[in-house]
Amino acid sequence: MIRLSDLLRAKGEPAPRAKAGDSPNSEGAPLAGSEPDSVSVDVIAEQLRELRKTVDEKLEQESFALPVPQDNPVARVYQRSEQAVASLAEAVLSDRPLSLVEANRAAHELVSVVLQERTLLARALTMPQESSLIGNMVHAAIFATEIGLAIGYRADHLAQVALAALVHDIGMFRLPKSLVMHRGRWSSRQIATMQQHGRMGIEALGRCEPDYAWVGELVSQEHERVDGSGYPLGLKGDQIHEPAQVIGAADRFDALLRSRSWRRAMTPHEAVRYMLATEREQFSTRVLKGLVQCVTLYPPGTWVKLSSGQIGVVTTVNPGYPLRPVIAFRKNGSHGDAAGQEQADLRHAPSLWISQVLAPVQVRAYAAR
Repeated sequence: MIRLSDLLRAKGEPAPRAKAGDSPNSEGAPLAGSEPDSVSVDVIAEQLRELRKTVDEKLEQESFALPVPQDNPVARVYQRSEQAVASLAEAVLSDRPLSLVEANRAAHELVSVVLQERTLLARALTMPQESSLIGNMVHAAIFATEIGLAIGYRADHLAQVALAALVHDIGMFRLPKSLVMHRGRWSSRQIATMQQHGRMGIEALGRCEPDYAWVGELVSQEHERVDGSGYPLGLKGDQIHEPAQVIGAADRFDALLRSRSWRRAMTPHEAVRYMLATEREQFSTRVLKGLVQCVTLYPPGTWVKLSSGQIGVVTTVNPGYPLRPVIAFRKNGSHGDAAGQEQADLRHAPSLWISQVLAPVQVRAYAAR
């Protein structure tokens, strides 16, 4: 996993000033019309180093997870997507014009892998409960591609959705450090400040290559909702481009999978159920059907307990057999290497069945025994 500290470390020379919309000492003052603050790139880079440190520590703690070999194309495309987003973040912090060429290449590679297998989806679903800004953007691209595929988008259209999702929150890197690092619930003033990241992202994307001008339009609508409850313009229904709705649903789904100070992370099927129960009016029926179709009852990445007592993770869904997916689990005594893994295709194992869906905290408890 890429470390932003490696990309943004100080180079022993004065750092250019980052043009954020508010002072880092502000706890939520409106950004519109304010003067650029004096937060240096090094200061904001330290913020990102702390974010990456948190994620790296979580990865070490999540030692029970089934590893993906680093020579696997899934691992490569995930890392390249992170690298592309990190490079864009560095450009935003340095107030340089953005180039979306590498991100576009990563988006096409991501779509290519999604069209061949579901392992990339499983990887996104099983990442640590606390995710970085970069992790959210990569996950949103994966989930948006899966939703787009489910509702019939062509490969070239999927690549556009993936690219816009990879940069959908690029404006977050312009927010005050105090806001991004805040761990509790946000006040109404902080929420108002946070919502300015969309405008900042559009401004940054406005300085990219002319061929990618359409990206900013999708990003500008990602937080809009069909019932008019979104922002920044409160658009409704067909006023919102469907690809922007797809990215919005993917972004929201990923947010529910990550823990917050006021709630635990949801499992994939809990997140889908929550969106259907409480946010049905915010997304079109077509987009929600796509989400339900790609994230099934036991989607790839769901941790389960089998009737045999073994703990495993769903790797593949068997079409026509939604209750009998393929499960990967460790052999007794293995330490997580690929040779120490076994698989059980429940479609061909009538004596086995899923007895319980496990939350990440339950999986850690079993792994500690």
